[in-house]
Parts: sequence; structure tokens; C-alpha cells
Amino acid sequence: MKNDQIEKIDFSNWPLPDNYLIEIGRITAQWASLESFLNLCIGKLAGFDEIFDPKPFILVNHSSIPQKLDILSSLCELLESKFPNLQGYQETISKLKAAQKQRNIFLHNGMSLNPETGRIEMSRGASRGKLKTSIKPINIADIRRAVMAIDEAQISLYNLVLKANLEPVWKKKMEEQKNAKSNCLCCQEEISFKRPRQCPICKHQFKGNGWDGIDAHWRAKHNDLMTYEEFWNSLCECHRD
Repeated sequence: MKNDQIEKIDFSNWPLPDNYLIEIGRITAQWASLESFLNLCIGKLAGFDEIFDPKPFILVNHSSIPQKLDILSSLCELLESKFPNLQGYQETISKLKAAQKQRNIFLHNGMSLNPETGRIEMSRGASRGKLKTSIKPINIADIRRAVMAIDEAQISLYNLVLKANLEPVWKKKMEEQKNAKSNCLCCQEEISFKRPRQCPICKHQFKGNGWDGIDAHWRAKHNDLMTYEEFWNSLCECHRD
């Protein structure tokens, strides 16, 4: 089949609802970024200064994550007397291990929709000396916690090796969202995120599920308070969508 034929196939909500697939994809993308950066850090600490030097890539690319973490830990222990920024590397190692554990939960266990409850459930099993099985419901927040753990581990590694002081990306996004809400007129007036959309000033409800007619309504009734453009730009993502 040609690319355009494949791209036209409707894969929506398969094999899981799209909002779950987005978060699982986020785990995959975030983990790939972390592992690539981990390889780079090992090469740097091992004395390979050229970023495109293939030798560290050859040495670590096919190693498992536990092996890479052992290498990283040994290099940090060896070098911390010369490079004080590597002190406390144990905390970063712990975060990397915790991130891998979270990643493995969602990428090594199956999830499916329970038609009786309408919820997404995960089946898990282990047989290390004793058989253990479980089925538990999974929500979006559970998957996002794994993304957050991976992000925190990567930023911790970045700060450790490069002597930086960065915040995890998810914390920055939460702060940006908080700031956006503080400027949002709908948030200030405690207008619900649920549809139909409602004018924050006169509480007029707009037809349909969107903001159809808001520009004419605002310019006719509330333009003396602020321009329509100012109002629209003030809305947070949750209210604007």
C-alpha cells in the first residue's frame, strides 16, 4: 500500500482510546530522549569529548539499562573527587531506576477496555519463584505519573553531569498553566470548563459546543470592558478549546 492510502485509514481509538494512546506515546518519546542522553553522558564521563565520536556509542548502545546505570554510577564514583558536581549522584541513579520501573509497567503490560465497567484495565503478572497476577483499572493520571518520573530523572541527570539547575519540564508546564488561568476571565468568574460555552460577564450561553458568535456578542455588549482580542487572548487553553 502507498503512504497516502495508509494515512487515510482511521485508527482512532484503537487499540485503546486516543487519550490513552497519546500518553503512552509520550512515555515512549520521553524515554527514548532520556536513554539517548544517558548514552551521551556515559561517553562524556568516560573521556570521549567529541559528541559525534562513535566509540562510546559502540560500547553502550546495546547495553541494558541496568548495565548503563552501573557504568554511570561507577564513573561518577570514580570522578566525584575531581568534579564535585558529581557528588550526590546516588539520588540521580535512584530517579533513573524509578523512571525505568514506571516505564516498564506501561510498556510491558497489556491494557484493554473492560466492556462491563467502561474502564481501561491493565493485566500484570510475575513468576519470580511465585506466580502473581493482577488486574487493575488505569487512568490517565497513572500514565502521566510515569511521564513525570522520566522527565524528573532526565533533568536530574542533566543537572548532575552538566552542572545545571533546571526544573523538570512538567513543573514548568504546570506553572505556565497556573499563570494562564490567573489571567483567564472565565477562570476568574469560575465559569465551568464544561460545554456549552458561557460568557463570563453576562452568562449568556452560546449555541452548540463552541464559541460560535462570541466575537459579535462581545463587541456588541462588552467591548467597553476590554476588546474582544484582549478577552480571547486571556483565555486559558481549557476554556478556549
